[in-house]
Amino acid sequence: MYDATKTGYALLADNIAPTSTFWDHANGGSGDANNYFYYVRAVNLGGGANSVAQAAKFTRGLSSGWNLISIPLTLQDTSIATTLQTLTWRTARTYVAGSPDPWRAWSTVKNSGDLRTVSAGMALWVDVQTAKDWTVAGQVPTSTRIDLVGGTWNFVGYASFTSRPANVAFPAGLGVNQLETYLGAPLYYLQRQPLTTNLDPGRGYWVYATTGGAWTVTN
Repeated sequence: MYDATKTGYALLADNIAPTSTFWDHANGGSGDANNYFYYVRAVNLGGGANSVAQAAKFTRGLSSGWNLISIPLTLQDTSIATTLQTLTWRTARTYVAGSPDPWRAWSTVKNSGDLRTVSAGMALWVDVQTAKDWTVAGQVPTSTRIDLVGGTWNFVGYASFTSRPANVAFPAGLGVNQLETYLGAPLYYLQRQPLTTNLDPGRGYWVYATTGGAWTVTN
């Protein structure tokens, strides 16, 4: 479980060679449904210090058909193909409120589209062919800024590993007064929820903001 203070984390490896530029958590990646959070502690004769940043491996089980997900991490490779590489999928879509052409998509069938990269806090609709775990790895962002457009619906992800009710996560000044979450059934795969509903990592949401502005999500 994520902890910003790194309290309660277990030692995975000791005495890693100072010349090493990477370390592999054996069997901890794709195929393991657990989430893992990592930091590095450097030690010398004068003492030790922990890395400020944390890394993570995040996994969510997805069903076949349309799924609503979001990017909870800062990824090194932000291409849509790499981000969804553990899935067999047809189409991914996102929506950018306030844009002249707000819907963006990538199709693996046509191998074309205008949705080529992702970022922390972005929400995606993904048409998955076979139920499977979605796994990504990257850096845990200290904070993520998401700009909400006032007077309309915004499609957003929750880029935090600390679950919070929507009426706590969204500052009152943004005027968020409606929330829709994923429902695994057609026609729209959405259901209206009270603002006391928890926002969770790796999940996407539709929110209506009367005022809008910068929404800063913290870990």
